[in-house]
Amino acid sequence: MLPRTHQRSSHLKKLDRKAKRPAENFGYTFGIITVLVTGFGMCLSMQIIGSATKANFIFGVIIEIIGLIGMGG
Repeated sequence: MLPRTHQRSSHLKKLDRKAKRPAENFGYTFGIITVLVTGFGMCLSMQIIGSATKANFIFGVIIEIIGLIGMGG
């Protein structure tokens, strides 16, 4: 039989992992989304996606800035 302290520590480690899981999932999901938003803005501003208009360039820069703010936060 395992010592009582080992049972407590393994239970606390399991509880700690369970408590951290939602925050990690949110962090990864939010990070992936903001990287995709930033990439979309870069593609618009470099005219890889869409036509080569000034409005698309400005819109792409705005979207890129929003994505960068999301990555920094």
